[in-house]
Amino acid sequence: MWRVLASKPAAAEKVLGELFDVLLDWPVHKASLILDGDHMDISPLTATMALQEILQRPPCPPQVEAFFPQLFLALLFQISVTAALTPEEAEMCWRQCQGEESALTSPVRAAVRAMKALLCRAGYERQVLLMARKGGWDMLLRAETHHSGVALLAREMRETPRSLRVYLLRQLAVLLRLEEPSQEISILAFLVELVDCPDLCEDDDILLLLARYLQHGSQVIRGLVLRGLVLLCKRPQTVREMHFLLPLIMEQLRDADSDISTKALVVLRHMVHVMGEETVASIAPQLSAELLLLFDADAVQVRVLSTRLFRDVLAIVLGTKDQQLQKQVRSSLLPLLFHMEDESCSVRQASREALLRAANFLKWKQLRQLVETAQTWRIGECLLVRARRAEEYLHQSLTYLESPQESLREAAVRFTGLVGQHLRGRSKEKLEDICTALQGLQEDSSPSVCCLATQTILLLRAPGKMTPSPGTLQGLCYRLRRAWERWHCPLRGDCVCCWSSAAS
Repeated sequence: MWRVLASKPAAAEKVLGELFDVLLDWPVHKASLILDGDHMDISPLTATMALQEILQRPPCPPQVEAFFPQLFLALLFQISVTAALTPEEAEMCWRQCQGEESALTSPVRAAVRAMKALLCRAGYERQVLLMARKGGWDMLLRAETHHSGVALLAREMRETPRSLRVYLLRQLAVLLRLEEPSQEISILAFLVELVDCPDLCEDDDILLLLARYLQHGSQVIRGLVLRGLVLLCKRPQTVREMHFLLPLIMEQLRDADSDISTKALVVLRHMVHVMGEETVASIAPQLSAELLLLFDADAVQVRVLSTRLFRDVLAIVLGTKDQQLQKQVRSSLLPLLFHMEDESCSVRQASREALLRAANFLKWKQLRQLVETAQTWRIGECLLVRARRAEEYLHQSLTYLESPQESLREAAVRFTGLVGQHLRGRSKEKLEDICTALQGLQEDSSPSVCCLATQTILLLRAPGKMTPSPGTLQGLCYRLRRAWERWHCPLRGDCVCCWSSAAS
């Protein structure tokens, strides 16, 4: 019946228009169908199947091309709604449409088939094949991967005529303003992929829309928004207009989802490079505090990006005398030193560059020279002697004793032992606390960590003389002897023998 009606030129436009209207009324029909099960003359699912019949059997009415943009969006939302149905709801909908016979398919599969038929009839067979090759149609069928399938379909549609993409972008923006919760994910997933098209200029409007969703409770939605901002960052002028989003984007750094924090870091790095020095300086203390928390993130990419962004910020605000920022930079020194031993080569390199930038920022010439010459075994001693913040560094190093990385645990044991040597004879209580913390590593899964922890405990508990006061001649002689012994040690102070000779 539908094919016959659609084959009549006079009726085809009315038929397609009616099917389009019914497809858009899905939320109302769904509520009625699920709640009371009453029979309806035509439901969105019936309209979907009718449209599929019209598209799959020749002759296809020429009006399909004129109605393509509207039908495409309608079917896209039909797929999204049916993909979110529970198995019970899907079965009820299908039986209402098909009768009591066994279901040969499902509502979402019927909608996907109709979408394929529509694309093929409109001349987009290539997009259909690419979606199939990349598993996109299967993604659309499952609720947990649906938004990824929508995004993939949007990327394939970026090669369509500009007039179509302009229509889709504007209609999606209009629908997003209506704040229909059931469609927000699908709309955003499609819309953010279109903003990457260089010939579409809707930046101002899109930025305001995306800003509304940066505080959304859904991680999926916030991830999609940040994806759109990452794509918009390809345009320097657009990045300059993002300044009002700074507080919201910085909030995303605290998200437990590494994908969200990674995207936020990418956007922030683009932003700090186009903002003025005064603007960067105004946010540097708060941003640095957030970045310090990410140095130890589980995801390698987060560690790399946060360290590089920290480095870039210090380069931009070099010379500022902000006390809060100075404090943040001093707090970064030990974590950066430890991550120069990171298991990731990219993190090690980024940490070295950031530590060098921190030394320049603090105007600490000796530290800069040690980093430049890669004398990592002397940097720890340099921190303790110059900064005189042994207790604060001790607190930081103790947290790294529980690091999942063996190399970081080793670095933490070595530095903790070094702190113990500085506190030796001054605070027996602190020294015992250090030994107690190291005892937990005597059963470490790594033999090298276990051995190093045991040796350090024995050294710290060995009887020895009280460390001379640094301000006396005896203290000066003590430091000179330690420097001489470390220089002549084959490992240059990186082993227990150096500590032992210094403590005797």
